[in-house]
Amino acid sequence: MPSTNRRKAADPLIGEIVGLFHELAFLRGKATASAWMNLRLTLPQFKLLMVILHHEVSTVGCIAEQLGVGESAASYLIDRLVQAGLVERAEDPSDRRKAMIRASPAGKALLEKLSGPRDWLNSQLREIDVEDLAALKKGLDAIVSRLRPAMQRKMMEEQDVGRKERRSGTSGFEK
Repeated sequence: MPSTNRRKAADPLIGEIVGLFHELAFLRGKATASAWMNLRLTLPQFKLLMVILHHEVSTVGCIAEQLGVGESAASYLIDRLVQAGLVERAEDPSDRRKAMIRASPAGKALLEKLSGPRDWLNSQLREIDVEDLAALKKGLDAIVSRLRPAMQRKMMEEQDVGRKERRSGTSGFEK
């Protein structure tokens, strides 16, 4: 079968898979809705927590760069999250002038609440036949191996755009 026909034959299946991903996201959203509704962080504080959780340990300067803000603004946000018990600050043993920032156990637990309980998903997956689990894993491996490099490229491009905007003093909304 030529590749065009193969692609057309795959279109209905792809549509069904995309629909299932949306349904899965919806169900996950329902499972985490109360955690999101009870979240008592500002958007900048939440973004900071996500940056810190993305890197196991980070510096104020690195966090500021990731957020596109100055170090004093990042430091202020870090202070608020330290007070909330979601972030820990420690001296860098190799350079005491640097502060090392990492998520506290409470910060990690908050992310777990917001992203959905893994134990629940584990228990649901245990109800599926091993053959179906193997097929699911194979499909998810294929998706992740395709998405990971694309996402890394996208993140690099967005970081480059953000750096250029900060250097030029534009926000990207100007015409």
